[in-house]
Amino acid sequence: MIHAPEDLGSTENIRTGKREETVNSGKKPHVDETDSAQGLASQNSKNALQQEVLACKRKAVALKREGKLAEAREELRQAKLLEKSLEVETLEPDPRAPKFSPKPLSGRDRFRLQQESLSHKRQALKLRREGQVEEAEAEFELAKALEAQLDEMSSNDSGKSSVNIAEPVDVVVEDLLDPHLLSALKAIGIEDTSIISQSSERPWPANVSATKSENNSQERTQFEERIKAVNLKRAGKQAEALDALRRAKLYEKKLNSL
Repeated sequence: MIHAPEDLGSTENIRTGKREETVNSGKKPHVDETDSAQGLASQNSKNALQQEVLACKRKAVALKREGKLAEAREELRQAKLLEKSLEVETLEPDPRAPKFSPKPLSGRDRFRLQQESLSHKRQALKLRREGQVEEAEAEFELAKALEAQLDEMSSNDSGKSSVNIAEPVDVVVEDLLDPHLLSALKAIGIEDTSIISQSSERPWPANVSATKSENNSQERTQFEERIKAVNLKRAGKQAEALDALRRAKLYEKKLNSL
């Protein structure tokens, strides 16, 4: 009977502890949701800054074409300030904010950004030939901003697949014209007088099974895509050339996986 109060107190403590655990466990989802919302807001803010930088640079180019140099310089200065604030935000992220993965960049969006960047580069070269140095530099700035945006979005693409999404192509199209490739092309019956140069012949293995026949067919398709890339490059169609080169790389990966 003397120990009964202690037992009751112990029982009450256990119940109180359980209630506290229940309350605390109920708070965790709210904290997680708050962190997730903060991460989403931070990413949206960063994307908005990038779009604002591009808008300022586009406006600067338009103003320069109209001869309003003072206003154009002011827009460029504003773009530089926004870029600096964007760099600070990138280098000094909020430690409380969780890592947030943005929406993966689709192949169509990537291709659109590449085409837009190439368009600005072509315009910059044209302006430079005409002696319009400042306008050319503004066009180059736009191209670089688009490339930076593309690189960042590609690096954050967590759903990237080695089969469905091609890796960034850092190969110059002219590098495809190596002697081994050219001799292999001639051996499988693909000859293009505008491409093939003097090179030693390399024998191509004969088809001895259905598997080898399929492999040769895929290799042929791969080489055809590379030839197409070279011809498109020489025709000045850079974006289409890169697209053909990516398809060739996909076939090459499939062959290597067999």
